[in-house]
Amino acid sequence: MTEKPILILDYDGTIHDTFYIYREAFLKGMEELARLGYIEKEEYSDEMIRGFIGMSVTDMWNAFKPELSDERKDFGSRLVGDNMNIAILSGKAKLYPYALDTLKSLKDDYELMFLSNCPRGYMEAHIKAFCLQEIYDSFYCSGDYNDMPKEKILDIIKIPHRRYIVVGDRDKDRALAAYHNLSFIGCLYGYGSIEEFDGADAVITDIRELPDALKNIL
Repeated sequence: MTEKPILILDYDGTIHDTFYIYREAFLKGMEELARLGYIEKEEYSDEMIRGFIGMSVTDMWNAFKPELSDERKDFGSRLVGDNMNIAILSGKAKLYPYALDTLKSLKDDYELMFLSNCPRGYMEAHIKAFCLQEIYDSFYCSGDYNDMPKEKILDIIKIPHRRYIVVGDRDKDRALAAYHNLSFIGCLYGYGSIEEFDGADAVITDIRELPDALKNIL
């Protein structure tokens, strides 16, 4: 019996419409850091905030406030993460339209892997909020691997002789596919730009296009 291909699915910007809760959580976190005197109070554009989505915690803070101590970066991460988890468990998070229906339609032909640059608590909050354990076959997050990039995580968990296909919305996902010589589908409806998908096997503008894109690759 032929084994199913494994879809490595990014989450934020691919399945989850992250900005909907991330913007408020980020701004609340920065307001508290400024109140404590850890950072200067300033205005943050939506474009800048969107650019952080899909980054690992380490990469985000190194790009945003590299001068902060590790302790203050960790504290800021907890502030933002706690605000997001509260929003998720309060029912404020939303997935892209048709995301769950599309994933369910793929289960007969593919194994679905959750792989995200996020802490474990964030992943678990989403699993609980959307019953993701009924859809995905496996769950992995960078928080369990000391913020390793996705390609290094796959080095650890990859099953020999299985076919993998990467689906995501940022250059981090393209890098994962390129590092392991895997097919890559870029999701232009997420938070990346078309320039981040250079070399992609397919680019989709709606998650409902994913099944056909996969068929064309296979």
